Amino acid sequence: MTAYLQVHDILDRAQETHRRLGEFYERLSKVATGGHVKMLLNYLSQQEKNFAQSLEVYVTRGSPKVLQTWFQFAPESHLQETLAGIDLQADMTVDQVMRVAMRLDDCLVAFYDEALQNAEGEEVADAFRELLIQEKQEKAELFKTAESLKHI
Repeated sequence: MTAYLQVHDILDRAQETHRRLGEFYERLSKVATGGHVKMLLNYLSQQEKNFAQSLEVYVTRGSPKVLQTWFQFAPESHLQETLAGIDLQADMTVDQVMRVAMRLDDCLVAFYDEALQNAEGEEVADAFRELLIQEKQEKAELFKTAESLKHI
């Protein structure tokens, strides 16, 4: 855990993570060979970019009281380690991309959950609880989208 960061710093890290994931999926889409896989990767890329944008808006317009709250122990993202362990290939199937996306989403869920568990004050906890809920909803929506792509 990183010590002593403010909520806005943690949200900046989360925003950067979502932005990087969006770029990752976009790059992978450019080399993917399957049409359904390209569609799924484009969807994933857009979802991550949208999440990053919503975090940016929150950081610029959110409650200063919440954004300036200190965390003694900020959550750690294990995204880089997870990405390093992923074997990417141009001919990946929808199921293979889904397994990758689910692993990466698990990292984000863990990040927001850790932030929630270490939050000081109900307003800060509410902010991270909402992010955790959004991430879980995004994960469920991703599953539905991938399933529908398999049947096209």
